[in-house]
Amino acid sequence: MATAASASPAGSPGAKTAARAPRPSPTAFPRQPSSSSSSRRAPASAHGRLRASLHLGGATAIGNGSGIHVPPVIAPLALPKMASSRGTQKSILLFYCEEMRDLAEQVVARNDDIELRSVSWRILSNIPISRGGPSSLVIFDIHALQERFYFGDSVLPCFESGIPLLKSRLQELPDSQNITIAFPDDGAWKRFYKQLQHFPMVICNKVREGEQRIVRIKEGDPKGRHVVIVDDLVQSGGTLIECQKVLAAHGAAKVSAYATHGIFPNKSWEKFQPDNGEGPEHGLSHFWITDSCPLTVKAVQDRRPFEILSLAGSIASALQI
Repeated sequence: MATAASASPAGSPGAKTAARAPRPSPTAFPRQPSSSSSSRRAPASAHGRLRASLHLGGATAIGNGSGIHVPPVIAPLALPKMASSRGTQKSILLFYCEEMRDLAEQVVARNDDIELRSVSWRILSNIPISRGGPSSLVIFDIHALQERFYFGDSVLPCFESGIPLLKSRLQELPDSQNITIAFPDDGAWKRFYKQLQHFPMVICNKVREGEQRIVRIKEGDPKGRHVVIVDDLVQSGGTLIECQKVLAAHGAAKVSAYATHGIFPNKSWEKFQPDNGEGPEHGLSHFWITDSCPLTVKAVQDRRPFEILSLAGSIASALQI
């Protein structure tokens, strides 16, 4: 999901006040710095209009020489509300890729001031700089930090996470006091441990034995606990399943999983079965994913052990309307 945001109050060169006025860019509108007469909550008026372009697109899997590369998933950024002395008519334009229509409509349903526009995913690499500075994009759980440099100087990336959605859901579980967080590798631990530091933790890693790479517990004790495996994304799911097996073998009472982005190429989600109350060696109690990948959502909807945590609320909150 991606957004580019900027604003154009009345009287700026981007406003349509004269025949020779330049046509605003489809991806960004000129910004004008706020003045002492600006107000964060000005009444609507036909004389001025806050304009913002927001781009929402889905994470897709793209083949490359080393495997599958997943572009960063990006969501709308909160925009400052600006007003001229004559008042402002608030208007937010939310641009989305067609595969993300359902999520975009959920965001719009939370506020009547948002208007939808369809846009191409390619726009992310062609966002121009606005008069107020770089356009801002909010990225949910970027897979590789070096992908920050995919954007040029005209874009300011901001990084957010789906982990707050997971924490809220864990608090609703009847055994919420018996949760332990497990990480499939050191990379996942480094990425998420600060957000989950109030939970007991188990860290797994892969070790090579001959021609095989085997998952083992590096640190922590899962015995008697409801263990939730946390990672930023899942593709084939092989490592996650090996983590499930080793946690069950070490006495975990239940095993669940969370991934912000459920990619699941070639229907790999079919590997994951519910435990049906028979124990973690038989399957997962829960598998939480967000709706960042709409094709996955449609495939696993109402299929245990999967449960969808929607990003719509997080995106609407980021808009700060």
